Amino acid sequence: MSYVVLARKLRPTRFDDLTGQETIARILKNAIAADRVAHAFLFSGSRGVGKTSCARILAKALNCLSPQGSDPCNQCNNCVDIHNNASPDVYEIDAASNRRIDEIRELRENVKYAPAHCRYKIYIIDEAHMLTMESFNALLKTLEEPPPHVKFILATTDPHKIPQTVLSRCQRYDFIRIPLKKMADYLAQVCEQEGIQLSRHALEMISRQSIGGMRDALTALDQVIGYAGGTASDEEVARLLGMIDNESRMKLLETLLRKQSTEAMEGFYGLQEHGNHLQDVLTDLLVAVKNISLIQSLGLPPTLFQDLTDSEKQRYQELGKLVKPDELQQIFHILLELEETMRQSSHAQICFEMAILKITSVQSLVGIRELLEQVQTLTASGSIPQKSAANNTPTPSHSQPSRPAETFVPPPREVPPLPEPPRESSVRTTETAASAASIKAFLQQGKTSGPPPPQTAPVRYSSGNTGSPANSIEVDKKKSELKSDLTKSETVSARISTPAESFSDVVAEPEAEPEMPPEEWIKLVNALQQTSHSLGAFLKSTVLVTMSEMEVVYGFKEKYAAQIPMFSKEHQFQVARLIQNFLKRDVKVHLTEKPLKSSVLTVKEAQDYHYQKNILKMNQEAESSEQVQNILKAFPGSTIISTKHTGS
Repeated sequence: MSYVVLARKLRPTRFDDLTGQETIARILKNAIAADRVAHAFLFSGSRGVGKTSCARILAKALNCLSPQGSDPCNQCNNCVDIHNNASPDVYEIDAASNRRIDEIRELRENVKYAPAHCRYKIYIIDEAHMLTMESFNALLKTLEEPPPHVKFILATTDPHKIPQTVLSRCQRYDFIRIPLKKMADYLAQVCEQEGIQLSRHALEMISRQSIGGMRDALTALDQVIGYAGGTASDEEVARLLGMIDNESRMKLLETLLRKQSTEAMEGFYGLQEHGNHLQDVLTDLLVAVKNISLIQSLGLPPTLFQDLTDSEKQRYQELGKLVKPDELQQIFHILLELEETMRQSSHAQICFEMAILKITSVQSLVGIRELLEQVQTLTASGSIPQKSAANNTPTPSHSQPSRPAETFVPPPREVPPLPEPPRESSVRTTETAASAASIKAFLQQGKTSGPPPPQTAPVRYSSGNTGSPANSIEVDKKKSELKSDLTKSETVSARISTPAESFSDVVAEPEAEPEMPPEEWIKLVNALQQTSHSLGAFLKSTVLVTMSEMEVVYGFKEKYAAQIPMFSKEHQFQVARLIQNFLKRDVKVHLTEKPLKSSVLTVKEAQDYHYQKNILKMNQEAESSEQVQNILKAFPGSTIISTKHTGS
């Protein structure tokens, strides 16, 4: 007699033999016992989980001449014929090769005939999703209302390809993947029956390689027996299955988590010498890092990690103590990037080697809260010098006395010209050359009639850890230089020299608001820019002279006189037409060709002015933040150099 492989030899013959499908077996047994068996079933699940075997057991149980409860006896003529696929009343149809509508029409014609020997005529359609849409449509009516002596059992690995019209006519049972522990226990029983000696670890490797399919596991076990005979080591099993043995995988993972680059590279080369594929190594590392991260976060709940053995769970827990959660996240993302890089590169091994070096250099991330706690601890212990509470300025060294600031008479008050707004989305501030006290005096010059009293320039600490004062900040000697610094900077800013000084104290808003353009002109210009962007840009540099029921007069200010030659007659005509359309009346529109000496801001200048006010407000809010205050207090001489609005 020819040899029968284990997958066929050990095929389940009773409902209780369906390993891992106890729920479905119980439902079917109860239905048979209560005589409430449906006329159509759909068995879905991955390969090798027992769909076809369950269909045969159901067919035998319905036609058994001497059933044992709800199970078939497997000894009567009907059971033997069905087991040997020789029964004239049980049809197993491979839908992959019999998918045409002609075969389904023939099936539909034969349905009306009564069974020859059995109680029911049963049609088992394997890989049912392979049928064409025409075949499904031809089967619909028969599937919904078959003769009382007919049962349909459809089996598929892709239930989403089955039309909903078919799904609604069947009782659906989803076969789950067999858990690793149950599969390993069953394989241990098989090895004991067959007289084979394999370790528990080897059986677990076979089970994991089978991905929940018992047929694949029995096929792999047959392969191991054919290679090694009655016994095989774990290394032989891993090499035969093309798997990375567990110990080598764990050793490579441990060296990576310990940041041992040399040992990690040696382990990687060892895996390469044994013929392990790079993609398999990467997949194992991804799964291992994922398991460690989940165990760190969730512990070991009984419903999770059913595919892991007890020894693997314990090993993952030990490895989790070597690394922090944020480092695991960084390692996982490095491995994901490596997977994408390996697809696109012809030098996959080099990419893997560089990724190993990158993983072994990963450092834990420190959040703002943790950083502030460390800073406050160092400050409380005296490791970081604090500023004097008396004057809120760093205590100057005796070897380097502070220099008194020179006094100056403030210039007449004048609204500084507004700069162009930055194009970047983030708002950046620049340092001024003047001290905080001098800037404050200049901005408040309208409130005092005389020059400010002499002040001592504040002292900045250097970047070293000793806390010794660096060179003091020199106050500008010329009022024009100070004014130039204020007007040329893109945004208002200052150096924060002491923790007690706030940004709002250093940079104060001007006392007098500039003269804004009329609201009607602003609305008109913005509306015209929506119609014509180029013409709207021109009008933003103009000021309104007159706007009445009959006439609109506008012109360019002296600083924008260079734009007058570019504003042609055609442009003026288009602007006049757009203004008339916007106002919805006939008005005369004139451009004053002579540059205007006007104190009124243009629309563009007004927008820039409000933009700067928002920056100032944002800077003040940022500086008043508790976290920023803590940093400024912890690091003497700290400076706010930029702010960015992150809100919507």
